[in-house]
Amino acid sequence: MGHTYDPMKVVDAVKQLLEDAGVSPDLDTEGYGTAGTMAGAGMLLRGLGVFPAVDAADHYRRNDVGSWEDQDNRTAADTRHS
Repeated sequence: MGHTYDPMKVVDAVKQLLEDAGVSPDLDTEGYGTAGTMAGAGMLLRGLGVFPAVDAADHYRRNDVGSWEDQDNRTAADTRHS
């Protein structure tokens, strides 16, 4: 199996690298920017032979949607009521 890495961490690291170089990137890392930002990070990782992968628990924590258990329970409830 290949290596995996969280593309959100790539975005954070590149943002910090740019700031250290005196460049002020205009990026909202609270929401991790646009879909294009995440796609670009994923493309960079794939280009380096690493698979972009986000830990589900980290994703839910970053996006303030509660725990993965809460989200899973809401999804199950929505499915039952459809």
